[in-house]
Amino acid sequence: MRYLVINLFVITLLFTGCKKEKSTNDRILEIVKDSLKVEKPFNKILILQEHGCGTCNKKFADYIVDQKQNDSTLVILSLQNISGYINADEIKDVIIDRKQLFYKANVLNHSAVILMKKNEIDTILNFSDARVFNQNLEYLSER
Repeated sequence: MRYLVINLFVITLLFTGCKKEKSTNDRILEIVKDSLKVEKPFNKILILQEHGCGTCNKKFADYIVDQKQNDSTLVILSLQNISGYINADEIKDVIIDRKQLFYKANVLNHSAVILMKKNEIDTILNFSDARVFNQNLEYLSER
């Protein structure tokens, strides 16, 4: 009887230990689709957060306002104090995330751009480092 209990315990551990964790991309898409209730497909998702490089965030906010937003671009403002960065009324297809879901889920701790391909994440451009900010912005402008 004792060996039976031990064997059942070991088998249970084997099955529960094989559980596959969701990837960062899957968790990001889950937040966008489930928590923020975005159903329409987008080619670009611009996420402005207050965490990370403050200068980069301000430049990124200026970029968002200056760009002609089209139907394939979604802007997510994940900020407590939006007025410190941007006027949300100037932007088409904007979602305001005051709960900062990306930061709290530890999937994006800074501003970023998510480039989509066939409803899956193709590329994530990080806007957290002033040294590569301009390179990422140039790459984004080309797409």
